[in-house]
Amino acid sequence: MPLLKSEQKTAGLFLLAVIVIGAVLVGDILHFRRYQSAIKNVMHTQQSLETMYALLNSVQAAETGQRGYLLTGRPDYLAPFIQGKARVPVVYEKLRNLVEDSPAQRQSLERIHALEERKIAELQRTIDLKMSRRSAVALEELNTDKGKTLMDQIRDELDRMESRERIVLQERNVRLEIEKRRREALIGVGTAVSVFLLLWMMYLLRQEISRRQKSQERLEDTRLQLERHTTELSASNKELEAFCYSVSHDLRAPLRGIEGFSRVVIERYKDVLDAEGIGYLERVRTGVKRMGQLIDDLLRLSRITRAEIRKQPIDLTEIAVSVAEELNKAQPGANIEWKIAPALPVTGDPVLLRTVLENLMGNAWKFTSKKESAHVEVGQQPIADGGAYFVRDDGAGFDMAYQNKLFSAFQRLHSPGEFPGTGIGLATVQRVIHRHGGRVWAEGAVEQGATFYFTLP
Repeated sequence: MPLLKSEQKTAGLFLLAVIVIGAVLVGDILHFRRYQSAIKNVMHTQQSLETMYALLNSVQAAETGQRGYLLTGRPDYLAPFIQGKARVPVVYEKLRNLVEDSPAQRQSLERIHALEERKIAELQRTIDLKMSRRSAVALEELNTDKGKTLMDQIRDELDRMESRERIVLQERNVRLEIEKRRREALIGVGTAVSVFLLLWMMYLLRQEISRRQKSQERLEDTRLQLERHTTELSASNKELEAFCYSVSHDLRAPLRGIEGFSRVVIERYKDVLDAEGIGYLERVRTGVKRMGQLIDDLLRLSRITRAEIRKQPIDLTEIAVSVAEELNKAQPGANIEWKIAPALPVTGDPVLLRTVLENLMGNAWKFTSKKESAHVEVGQQPIADGGAYFVRDDGAGFDMAYQNKLFSAFQRLHSPGEFPGTGIGLATVQRVIHRHGGRVWAEGAVEQGATFYFTLP
């Protein structure tokens, strides 16, 4: 559990570091977009200014070509006019798109458009006059202030547009500088935070590696201790087996001797002994038989404790029916009605679970033996954490105040005179069910029967 909590804490710290680094990266990306937008705005304004100059240059180029042709009469001087005239609408359209978001600039551009159309028309008219051999008229119109006035108006309007655009450019340059400084600061802070978090994560990683190494060492120590305990347990099991062998053979021999000599004394000296003496000897024989049964039950409990569990799918119904048939054959005169539920599939050791049913159903048979008619039921019923199997009878029952003694060895709630037994059966049941990973309990009432429950995972 401490290792699990440590891993959870480390994982939480790593997650926090990843979140912080992620937040820094997201903030940097968002600010970079603002920085890019500021650069784009500055470039947009600069492009607008350059396009204004290009528009003015195009008109001036057209005017220069017109003047050169009028003064010289040479057609090659018309090249600047032709190029300028062709460029004016293209440059105008480009500038119109660039100032689309400014109502004041759009209005100025519309006025410039009207002026430049008039200017281009005026230039074209004088060129046409020259070409039609009306040079005097063309030169006379050239010497007027009409063309100059149009050009001055175009320059004035472009100057106003340029002034507004330069104000915008100044504001956008200031904004760009602010964003640039913020970006530099953010990069510095982000780098510092990232480096700190990376160092911190490396430190945590080293701590985690150290903890895991220590945990591995503890696990290795635990493994070695388990190996020692296993060795000791194996030795204890061997000693227990030797003890069981001693109980099985060495103890039985004197018991057989006591029972045999008692029987011989009764047979040979029954005329000499009075009834009280013979009674004492019969009690000795009965005690010896009970001791022998007790030894058998103890050996059975010992074997169950040490036996390897071989789990497999089995049907408790089949085992219960077989046990009921054996009990009926043992006492054919008993009037017991069996009710065994069909299809009770479980997974467990068939030999050990048969021992469980033999003990529980045998107890039900025993504690209903004094009734003229009895009922014993084997079945299953749902409980809070799944399902429980049960053996229920309507026999002598027991006082619930003593239920904690039921599954302890040698604990009996009835005297051997009332019901025979050694007090080992229910302890054996509990040992088997616990080894299967289940639990066992009982409910009952005096003279109202008893129900023994057990679960199997």
